[in-house]
Amino acid sequence: MSSQSATSHTSTRCWRAIKFKSDWPENGGDPSQEGCFFEVDDVAAAFAEIKGAQANVSEPGILKVNGKSFMAFFVVAPDGLCYMIAQPQPE
Repeated sequence: MSSQSATSHTSTRCWRAIKFKSDWPENGGDPSQEGCFFEVDDVAAAFAEIKGAQANVSEPGILKVNGKSFMAFFVVAPDGLCYMIAQPQPE
């Protein structure tokens, strides 16, 4: 998965063992107003992998998003963007 945009932003490439590839624009604005939500099948494995890279992460906890429960944690990137990594929980 890769995309080009008409903007002049530089991008950061993310590779994972599951052959996921994405070009994300680097933050050129206010990081407190930007972020992204990733739904995963195994939040514990995602947390262990990201925390193992010494990233700035919160501890996982249950959160409600649009009425659905998720086990989730947050990652703050070096440029200040915040990412939510979450696994749906049974209701």
